[in-house]
Amino acid sequence: MHKITFEIEDYFGNTMMAFEVKVNEDGEVDVTQTLNCSHADTDGDYIFDTDNKLIRIQNDNIIKKNIYY
Repeated sequence: MHKITFEIEDYFGNTMMAFEVKVNEDGEVDVTQTLNCSHADTDGDYIFDTDNKLIRIQNDNIIKKNIYY
């Protein structure tokens, strides 16, 4: 088993959200920790149309449109 941490940043490099996943010996992935987000669900990969699992992470905060203009 090993863990991987993902950070999502805004345009300026500030942390918007982060999450940690645990990859078990059998390849199963579990979301173990979140920061400013949550694990929405796990589904089939319809984004890239593969046989992969798709883990959806949902932002806990409202993001305003055009915040950089």
